[in-house]
Amino acid sequence: MTGEMTSHDAWFRSKVKEALNDQQAATPHSNVMNLVQAVIDEKRRQQS
Repeated sequence: MTGEMTSHDAWFRSKVKEALNDQQAATPHSNVMNLVQAVIDEKRRQQS
């Protein structure tokens, strides 16, 4: 591995470990999708 690849690998592993150790309550996928869909719908209404 090159130095840049090693550095990225270390950064990525750190982020994964951080995410796995996060104790915050997860937001269900369906809730996130509903929120995103509401934003999309609002943008479409604004364009028409």
